[in-house]
Amino acid sequence: MSRRSAAALLLLAVFVISSRALLWPPHAPNFDFANFALGVVRFAPEDHQPHPPGYPGVILLARAFAALGASPILALHFTALTGSLLALLGAYLLGRRLAGESAGLWSALLLTVQPVFFYSALTSPTRVFLAAGVTLLFYLLFELPSSLWLASVALALTAGFRPELPFLFAVPFLVGARRAHLPWPTILRAALLTLLLSLPWLLWLSRSYGSPYRLAFVYYHYFLHHTTNTSPILGAPTAAWQAMLRGALLWNGPLALLAIFSRSRLPLPFALYLLPALTIQLLFHLAPDAPDHTLGTIALLAVVAGASTRVYLTVPASALFLAVSFAPPNLLPPDLDILSVRSFTTSQRPISQAISNLRASVRPNDAIVVLPNSPVSHRLLGPEFPDLPIYLLDPASPALLHHYRQTLLPNATPDLSRYRQVHVLPRPN
Repeated sequence: MSRRSAAALLLLAVFVISSRALLWPPHAPNFDFANFALGVVRFAPEDHQPHPPGYPGVILLARAFAALGASPILALHFTALTGSLLALLGAYLLGRRLAGESAGLWSALLLTVQPVFFYSALTSPTRVFLAAGVTLLFYLLFELPSSLWLASVALALTAGFRPELPFLFAVPFLVGARRAHLPWPTILRAALLTLLLSLPWLLWLSRSYGSPYRLAFVYYHYFLHHTTNTSPILGAPTAAWQAMLRGALLWNGPLALLAIFSRSRLPLPFALYLLPALTIQLLFHLAPDAPDHTLGTIALLAVVAGASTRVYLTVPASALFLAVSFAPPNLLPPDLDILSVRSFTTSQRPISQAISNLRASVRPNDAIVVLPNSPVSHRLLGPEFPDLPIYLLDPASPALLHHYRQTLLPNATPDLSRYRQVHVLPRPN
């Protein structure tokens, strides 16, 4: 790596670190993030701490940061930052491997300025590892046969951060190994090594659920719960599928068009990943509030576009991507407005205010009651007030008590008289 490249990568890394540190919220910004924060303290995917499939690699890394003194929320922000920096490095290495030093730098730049990449680093401790895993794994695949065993270790490692990546890389791994003229016995030994190194993740998850059967049962129903709400193949409403299709096209489309206009050549292993990954996004599941589900495909498209090194296209496209990230709230259509960090910070203010008000008033032996239309979910309050019982009161269903774990109560009106004071989270004005 030349000094010029090192300086450019350092500037991009400084931008990533400073922009995230300035903008990440001091509390869990969403339900999933709260699940991970609770999981840092008590790993229990059966209680959605974090939600299935558990992501034990993310939890272990966050616990390492927590052991250094970070709070669970801050530990998860550091975890997301680690994934972002690994993705930046992976985009550079893969782009350089494909088309030289300049291509590596343009690939890293295009990923860095991606609105989805920016959004994910603020809202999720795990999805940035889609970008990191895809770029680094493809870099290792293009370095076969010398990197075969390192690639096997990396595949197993990604299983603890993004469990779907080993499955999506099975065919590219096989094709890459054969194109590198590796014999079948060597390929099978590498695959077996990946499986053996993945066992600790699976054993930890199985122990958490009680048995491998229970683990498989929960995974299956978790898959159905999500895909039946979005997939037309599994009976989702037409409007839900249209929203998923619109999101997939809007979030992937700009980079895909840039790659097409740049006349970049799509390597066969890339196509073997993009085809099933995009099929999942278009036909099975892509949550409308989680554009960072697309980060694996976006990272690869950033490298494909960056490998062309057409400056007259890459520079204005990068400026446009940054403009989307910093657009004023409600200026863009909803599917793009969600990517604006200014919209994100605006949406977090009522949550921050409610948490601050509670923090100033709660005492030991108090309880917090959350109503269905309160500005903050009961789950978001769990990491903030771990020692206080938090009740979700919904007249339409039995009450829910959160105190280290969620417990369904027998009725909708629990006895709260034993608490010194009950704080009812106010409704928004």
